[in-house]
Amino acid sequence: MKEQKNKHKNYLVKINLILVILIFMTIQAQTNDAFQSSVLSEDFIQYMKNVENRDFKFGPMHESKEGGSPTYGFGHKLTETEKAQGKIYDIPLNKINEENSEKILVQDLKKANDILLKTYGENYINLDSKRKQMLIDFQFNVRNFKNKDVFPNFKKALFAGDEQGMIDEHVRGFYPSPEDRKNKTNFKTLGRNTDFKSFFFGER
Repeated sequence: MKEQKNKHKNYLVKINLILVILIFMTIQAQTNDAFQSSVLSEDFIQYMKNVENRDFKFGPMHESKEGGSPTYGFGHKLTETEKAQGKIYDIPLNKINEENSEKILVQDLKKANDILLKTYGENYINLDSKRKQMLIDFQFNVRNFKNKDVFPNFKKALFAGDEQGMIDEHVRGFYPSPEDRKNKTNFKTLGRNTDFKSFFFGER
């Protein structure tokens, strides 16, 4: 009799555990759907496609401006692992077209979001969709963006909700040579700055 009760108890525990897992999976799916619709919205993805490879004019693959491995689709820098495996997110390199490039972009943006979650925690979670999109854009595009000394004033303004500060401090660009970088001369701004202001602030 006691053995039957223990078996019944263990059965109930297993059932409850399965129910908890199913509930968690449902909540997670709903959370992902909410994130997808509010942050990875169609207009934001289109904006990212425009600033990375407008109208797919560079095609599925082009040489990276900074050198090294080529860039695929919409701003995806090929890693050594991907090069060795011959695929990106299980998509073979020779099958990468505009449609698959968008799929890769979405995965890259989700990865950028995960990094931001780990870096800023609740401070990131509590942001509105617009500011999350700004950070995802920067995390995806700017090398070492999670480091404290990279765009510190922009980050400060963003988390404070200071719109003018964000406008003043968002400008991205590069120095043409190591000498220019050392002397802080001949800084070249990027065309995507105009797109950024237009998309997020309605400025042209």
